[in-house]
Amino acid sequence: MDVLTYLAALRRWWWIVIGLPAAVLLASIIFTPAPPYTTELRATVLIPGDTEDTGSAERPELIVLDDLPLLIGSDVFAEATLERMTADGTAGDMGPQEVKESLAGSRYSRVLTVTVTHTDSADALAVAEAAAAVLVDAVNAYLVAPGTQPATVQVIDGPDDPALASRDRWLRIGATTFVAAFAALVIVAAATAMFPGRSESHRVAAESK
Repeated sequence: MDVLTYLAALRRWWWIVIGLPAAVLLASIIFTPAPPYTTELRATVLIPGDTEDTGSAERPELIVLDDLPLLIGSDVFAEATLERMTADGTAGDMGPQEVKESLAGSRYSRVLTVTVTHTDSADALAVAEAAAAVLVDAVNAYLVAPGTQPATVQVIDGPDDPALASRDRWLRIGATTFVAAFAALVIVAAATAMFPGRSESHRVAAESK
């Protein structure tokens, strides 16, 4: 297949060359979800009886800290967070389940990290700020025995402005569209090889113009 024949085939099947990538681009934009926004806050948690002896990892007051991530992902913490958001006027139409799904916790030593993920930037920040506000009471209500000395909970890093959890959405869309454009060129080449007579007549007609 020579270049002129292929160029003539491109002119003949231009709707494939343009239509296939355009359709894939549109579908990719629709079906590739936008990445959520995420923000974090960090707090130190000192349970009563914890003397900060790092060599005593088996002490009960330190083992309690393992329950911190479970507390952050619990119904009661989500409800307390939503109540605070309602009081602050930032709850909007969010419900307890939506708040719960946006919250996650992790712990390293005595530092608790609360991660908030949501499709809306303002809602992510509202949940994070409310979670920081209710964290002290939640830890003392559910992880400290009644009538004992309260835990010392200090927020050391407040929530920043939420950032996109991933920025590669348009990279994936662009890569998919590029593959579709390449596939369209291959389809035209295959059609030209399968119907050489039609392609040749089209080429001759194009040269005569």
